[in-house]
Amino acid sequence: MSEEAVKIVLDAEALTLGDLEDFEDFVGQDLFAVIPTTEEQAAEFKPSAKVLTGIVWIVKRAENPDFTIEDARHTKIADLDLKFGEEPDPTPAAG
Repeated sequence: MSEEAVKIVLDAEALTLGDLEDFEDFVGQDLFAVIPTTEEQAAEFKPSAKVLTGIVWIVKRAENPDFTIEDARHTKIADLDLKFGEEPDPTPAAG
């Protein structure tokens, strides 16, 4: 992975209904029909390019509303760091 990895954390609970509709319109499938729901499924997840593009698009545009499908298409596979679920807080808990 290059130094400029694109961290993609797909937290389904953070998505809007509009995100889900846009993903479905672009990919032609419901997001929840294609993403893994268990760690075992995540380990064997082999999405199509269209699914990856759709995931990158809806996640990155939440950070930057100007991020387009075309921007997502320019993301290199080697630069992706795809995680499912909420990203853990890297700050140690005070104790």
